[in-house]
Amino acid sequence: MIKYENYELINLPWLKEIPKNWNKKKLKKISRFKTGNSIKDEIKNKYSKKDNSYLFITTSDIDGEKLVINHQSSIFIPKSEKGFRISEVGSTLLCIEGGSGGKKVAFTSQLVCYGNKLCSIKLDLGVDKYLYYVLVSNMFKIYYNMNISGDRNGISQKNVGEFVLPFPNISEQQQIADYLDWKIREIDKLIDIEKQQIKDIERLKKIIISQYYNELPIKRRIKTLIQSPLVYGINEAGKTNGKIRFIRITDIEKNGSLKKDGKQYINDCEKKYILEKGDILFARSGGTVGKTYLHQDISNNELMAFAGYLIRARFDVNLVNPEYIYYYTQSESYTEWKNSIFIQSTIQNISAEKYSNLEIPYCSLNIQNKIVEKIKQKLLEINKLKEKSLEKQFYLVSLKESIISEVVTGQIDVRNEKIPERK
Repeated sequence: MIKYENYELINLPWLKEIPKNWNKKKLKKISRFKTGNSIKDEIKNKYSKKDNSYLFITTSDIDGEKLVINHQSSIFIPKSEKGFRISEVGSTLLCIEGGSGGKKVAFTSQLVCYGNKLCSIKLDLGVDKYLYYVLVSNMFKIYYNMNISGDRNGISQKNVGEFVLPFPNISEQQQIADYLDWKIREIDKLIDIEKQQIKDIERLKKIIISQYYNELPIKRRIKTLIQSPLVYGINEAGKTNGKIRFIRITDIEKNGSLKKDGKQYINDCEKKYILEKGDILFARSGGTVGKTYLHQDISNNELMAFAGYLIRARFDVNLVNPEYIYYYTQSESYTEWKNSIFIQSTIQNISAEKYSNLEIPYCSLNIQNKIVEKIKQKLLEINKLKEKSLEKQFYLVSLKESIISEVVTGQIDVRNEKIPERK
């Protein structure tokens, strides 16, 4: 790591020193910046035509990991429509409100309209991609968090202009932007390899689990294995405090565990909604339809109920081990069954009736228990592979963040770095 020859103290709360040939500047002195527009939910369907329009970018359209625009909101603003602000090509969109404030940042490669939680920033003189990397850096996130206020956990458009940031001369800004483009591109390739590795491991896990069930010739429908009919959850909103934890689809992690943050609660409910050990929750609609959660013993005896987009199955333990059912829902065979349901329907939804008729390969309790233990052993081996890949991915993400922060704050000198031409 090559450092600059000389540094000078600037005593900003988030940055103590910069290279001696650099300057610190307030954004309002060197850039144009504006927050975007809001669109009421009831008229969003008015803006669905792609022809002769601008993409409308919301916070959800910014990939929180790669920090690029990934337009998924399907909102398009006709070019003839007046009153919508347009972000220029080469602007940086910075989220300045809510949980993504200071975290979601994207660089625009085309003219776009944008939401009211985003601020579009364009330098009057300078290299816009350099500014993008400054705003992406972890050092800036610290600075941003020092300035948030109010109920919306954000900063005002006016305060955006008060940010004091480090700026070298323009040629050095360009060199830094080009260097980071190259480095981040290479690191992202390695991250994508690890992501694909994890997908392959997850697919392998499903195939291996399926093998234990595919060998069984007898099948029984879920409705013949349960104590009582399947139950839909409670159609009400949770609160931040209460006596009973309220489980929603979004609380269930991909690995089947419950999230520890963002908990919601209710104060009271009918007994049938309180989860017992061995209950399985099935997601009935939305992007994660078919996702399942097996309720185990809770160490603190916390009472839990479940929300309306979930369906509860309570099994007869004299006929079936609930873990045996749960592992089946992690199999490739279960995925194929879900997909067959979706083909028959215009929307992704699986009702209690359809879950009741799901056929499960069946065997004696003794054999079920042996299958469960064999699957657990296999999953221990597979999860070790996944953990290694996740560790590599975490290291690469940390490396990327570190390089960006150190370069844009002048802790690393890249002026003489030779940047290979992009093929």
